[in-house]
Amino acid sequence: MNLRSLLRATREGFVGKRNRRRASARRNGAAYAVEVQSLELRQLLAVAGFHAVVQSPKPGQAVDRANIALHWHDSDDSTGAHYEVWINQHVSSLANNARAHYRSAITADDFTQSGSEFRYALPEEMSAGVYTAFVRRHDVAGPREWHRHSFQIDDDNNPATSLHAVSPPIRPHVTVIREGQAAAGQAFSEGAVRWVGDTTLYDVWLGRKLADGTVVEVRTIRNVPGQSISLREMAIAGDAGRTVFYGEIASDSRLAQLESGDYVFYVRGVNAAVDGDRNWIGKGAWSLPVDFRFDRVEGGEAVPSNLTATNSERPTISWSPVAHAEAYLVSLWQGPDYGNHAPVSLRVAGTSLAVTPAELQQHGANLTLQPGDELYVRVRAIGSEGMLEGLRAGNYAAITVKVPATLSASQLLAPQIEGPNSDIGDRRPVLRWQPVEHATSYEVWFTSLQTRSRMFLATNIHDNLLHLSTDSFVAASAIGVASHSDYSLQEGLADGSYRFWVRAHNTAFGLAGEWSNGTEFTVDSTRITQLDLYDVDDPAALPLASPNLVERYDDNGKQYLLVANGLGESFGASVLARFELDDQGFPARPVIQNNDTGRNELQFADLPMGTNVGDMTFLDDDRLLVLSRGSNELRIVNVKQWRVVSEFQLSPGAANTAPDAMDVEVLSNGQILVVFNRSDRLRILDVDAAGQLFEVGVPAATETDQGFILTSGRAMQVSAVARDNGTYTVFLATPTVAGIVVKTYDPTAKTLTNAADQAGNAVAFISRSPFAGPYLGGKLKTVALPNGQSTLFYLSTDRNGFLTWNNTQTYEFGFVDLVDYLPDASRDPSDFNYRDPNDNYVDPSRIADVDDSHIAIFSNREHSVLLKVLATPDGRLSVSNSSTLVSGYSGRLVQTSTGAKLISTSGGLHVLVLTELSKKVNADTWTVGDYTSIPVASPVDQATVITDDKLLFEYRGSRRSIVEYSAETNQISEVTLPTQFVDPQFGVLNDWGGVAGTYVDPTSKREYIAIHAGRKISSEPVADEFLLVLDVTDSEAPVIHRVYEVDAALRWYSITITDDEIILLDRLSAKMLTFAGWRDTGRYGSTPASVYEFLPQHGYGFGGSRSGRVVVMDDGTRVVLHDTTPDKVFSVFAPGSLQSANPVATVHAHNVGQWIYEMEKFDDDRVIAVTWDAKVVILNIRTGVFETIQQLDSFSDLSLDLYGVRGISFHDGVLSVSSPAFGRIADFRFRPQASGLGFTAELIRIVETPDVVTTLLTQTAQWTLDSGRIVRTSLRE
Repeated sequence: MNLRSLLRATREGFVGKRNRRRASARRNGAAYAVEVQSLELRQLLAVAGFHAVVQSPKPGQAVDRANIALHWHDSDDSTGAHYEVWINQHVSSLANNARAHYRSAITADDFTQSGSEFRYALPEEMSAGVYTAFVRRHDVAGPREWHRHSFQIDDDNNPATSLHAVSPPIRPHVTVIREGQAAAGQAFSEGAVRWVGDTTLYDVWLGRKLADGTVVEVRTIRNVPGQSISLREMAIAGDAGRTVFYGEIASDSRLAQLESGDYVFYVRGVNAAVDGDRNWIGKGAWSLPVDFRFDRVEGGEAVPSNLTATNSERPTISWSPVAHAEAYLVSLWQGPDYGNHAPVSLRVAGTSLAVTPAELQQHGANLTLQPGDELYVRVRAIGSEGMLEGLRAGNYAAITVKVPATLSASQLLAPQIEGPNSDIGDRRPVLRWQPVEHATSYEVWFTSLQTRSRMFLATNIHDNLLHLSTDSFVAASAIGVASHSDYSLQEGLADGSYRFWVRAHNTAFGLAGEWSNGTEFTVDSTRITQLDLYDVDDPAALPLASPNLVERYDDNGKQYLLVANGLGESFGASVLARFELDDQGFPARPVIQNNDTGRNELQFADLPMGTNVGDMTFLDDDRLLVLSRGSNELRIVNVKQWRVVSEFQLSPGAANTAPDAMDVEVLSNGQILVVFNRSDRLRILDVDAAGQLFEVGVPAATETDQGFILTSGRAMQVSAVARDNGTYTVFLATPTVAGIVVKTYDPTAKTLTNAADQAGNAVAFISRSPFAGPYLGGKLKTVALPNGQSTLFYLSTDRNGFLTWNNTQTYEFGFVDLVDYLPDASRDPSDFNYRDPNDNYVDPSRIADVDDSHIAIFSNREHSVLLKVLATPDGRLSVSNSSTLVSGYSGRLVQTSTGAKLISTSGGLHVLVLTELSKKVNADTWTVGDYTSIPVASPVDQATVITDDKLLFEYRGSRRSIVEYSAETNQISEVTLPTQFVDPQFGVLNDWGGVAGTYVDPTSKREYIAIHAGRKISSEPVADEFLLVLDVTDSEAPVIHRVYEVDAALRWYSITITDDEIILLDRLSAKMLTFAGWRDTGRYGSTPASVYEFLPQHGYGFGGSRSGRVVVMDDGTRVVLHDTTPDKVFSVFAPGSLQSANPVATVHAHNVGQWIYEMEKFDDDRVIAVTWDAKVVILNIRTGVFETIQQLDSFSDLSLDLYGVRGISFHDGVLSVSSPAFGRIADFRFRPQASGLGFTAELIRIVETPDVVTTLLTQTAQWTLDSGRIVRTSLRE
């Protein structure tokens, strides 16, 4: 063996000091030089497909950690060799060293080899310090001699300076114990424990609790890099039989799981800290213990019970849920000639599977049953960490489906129509009926009762519904409906009455069943309630922008709807508005005449509620409790008297910070629990005899820091159950742990302790879906059992689309993936955070009762859902039925003269939605009918600068307009743009609203906008979509300038126009499209010149690599913002890079603050952005340095909260920031810091505008947009 020139250490991440000493290692009398070669900086990570390019740094960049690769030469090419690596960090002459890395057997799977050159990259980051690396070879002759190499990792990129002193690590705080989620097509997906700390290496101790309560060590794992370790890695370490170093298991890809049981987890930081005597003190304190349980689902534990199936060509397979199962593996094997078919395996989230073409297609499978066929079905449960084995004897249940060989027409029953069967306002309704057993398709006969003629006969319908959209209507029509008096392609069905019939078909047997009874419905456009844009002379038209929360109130035989507004990124100034419901449930603000003035006014004037109402609930029959997140206030409203009777200020909260009051719960004793999004406190309030709110003091609380400290971290939702002994079990939805934290509150003793289960064991938290996001909605729900008894559950939604349920007696838990119950929603389990872009159809918020067995879960995205929930005898919750609702934030059920209706809010659309519900009592199911949207405001949703005195507005879902300021008249005028544009080649193109880009030609001064347009062709199943460029120089007569065809699957997010190209970002799909030559004289453009798909390296965490905004610098450099959490990620493309075969982007990331919505160009070298929590970030894209990070609303005396930053505008050194959550705009001017690096933001203007939408700066003015007005403030003469 010739192991020579041993060990050159290269920095994959950061610069190190050059080791000027020459070391040597002798073998057989020969000396081999050992030297440190260049330790390179990875300050800019270059990404080109799967290749990484290391770039050098700019001088003076401070660093504190690095990724190291060891390089060595070994001319002996004998097989069967492996290497042993040991790295010591020198911490003092007394303590000698701390082993920073160790691997006993590095094989070809771990290193890369080029001839005799070997390269081994360490999996962990190393902190600044002095190190010695040792490597030796192992072969058939045994271990050989060690070879060593010393090197340093620098902390300031200056070899002449000494390393800075290091303080001992702080005590880490465990934030997440995250179970895995078994993935589709995979047997395994890892969960992990995550923590926060201040160093790069950690020691982990894992213990197991025995039945008698004692804890035995499973394993100690040394030098774990980063701030997480997977459950699989801990299981592998547990098999080692000794203390292991993380490097030994880092590349071990074996499938492994912990044994079922209860575990205790500790972690501590490790670094090179020494005291004054050079004694090593670099082992930090162990974290507080964190308990968790792992349940392995293998062998007999994986077998489901009660496996049943229907014997038909489209059988439904069902089984009972298995404890601790995250999903189920279903194997379908077609027979009876089994040898000619291969089994089809599916991952099913629920406990049933309909073997239909559509259902199988969703799982990527294809299987068609014929008469006389058999289907051998096997089902096993999949645990939270996947499966260690597939289908093996003893771990699955099996059943054989036998498809009938013969079928009679009498077995094909007439369908039962579900609707519509009454007056509706929808001109394109959905015809619905119950599925029929043995049916493979359906046929629909549709007639007009005005003309007494058939309008169409639709055949080969495979669903039990038919949507009368334009394409389906025309495709099914037997006559030329384009000219039919009862139908138009633009408007749909005309007002009038219609009748339809449905019958079932079985294709295999050539059978048609009986027609259903004819069902009639009437289209009546007067049912569509529309509120005009704000008319100051009409009190009832007072805009209520962004309604979010609703409650129902009865008074003197009248029904009222109480509506609060101003949530989150929408409109911050909150009010409580009162609507009266008519006998059909339609809301309207009652107006009365003032006897003194003779003018009309609201009978119930809006009550100011601070900013950003986060929750409200009734304290008793007439008193409403309202919690304001933005202003951190709690109010009691006497609804009968219609006035605020008590107010309580919850600020400043712990650590003198705004606590962001999130959720409130009223206890049966009248006390009130409050939790906070930015504070780990649970505060207790009460109401005195005079009806005034006051704080209930708890032990250890101070005057400025009230409430119990939640050791598990902040809570986003709270609910409580009263117990017979006078205590309360408190359920806390806490995003920092992998579960619902459960506490016992004793109001007499004023204590908060861990809850105990029925056996008396402490319950620290209840697990949740391993991929759950931040919690938002929660409630208690009593669900009946078949025996007449009932079970009380705590239900909670999270923003990743899961409904978690907890049995409040047994603390059994489970979750429902709402994606399974919503159309067009899906997940990509291969994504680390389990957030495929399509799952953004799901964003659940509040939960509302519909009746004893039904709940409505509202979602801000595409759809909400109505679920039928059942309690099982073993104390679990199951879902047996679902219906789709329109999107919304919250809602309440009301009873009207025409039946039950659900009134919900849709804050982003500024409407109230009235949805018809009809109940089938015998089946205990609800049918969702038509809905009516009732506008309550029409604010400008987006605004873009065209010129200094001209802006482009978009009103959400309604229209665009151009507003222009005239200096001559000192007035603002508005011209509404057409919604349709006629093109000679493509015909009528419709403006589909949403984002827009603007541009002014510097030479001709002509003005252009780029918008999203589309058209519908009757012969095509989907619509065509276009990027449409309009010349709007004459705003009253816009002209088509250029048309590009685009992919209909794009989710448009932002448009940027430059001199040479138009850039379109699809945030949810993480794509960037470039359209070149848009200013050419040709009318039609080709497909995009380039489509760039961002890789995971461009972003990590909640939101992945989603591209939100793009800025193009003067030299053509392109900067893309990824609005991710926790990292704020900026991808930089050099000029012309995207036109090359392998585009390269440098990626800069920082975990400062929260989500970023907008980014602007600061100067030729920098971009500026502001985080959601009002931190300004200035990035130098040339150096990769975040030169400025400053909290904009941090002042000693001034109370300026800008939390919830949405829009920003930067012009001529001035930054304007709008905070809709607090209803204000703040402007800042930037000055260079004295050091010459970075800038300081100086506050120059605050504009209080309660319903602010955004702010825009131009050369001459500041434009302020709120929900009801446009304000232009001149800045220059």
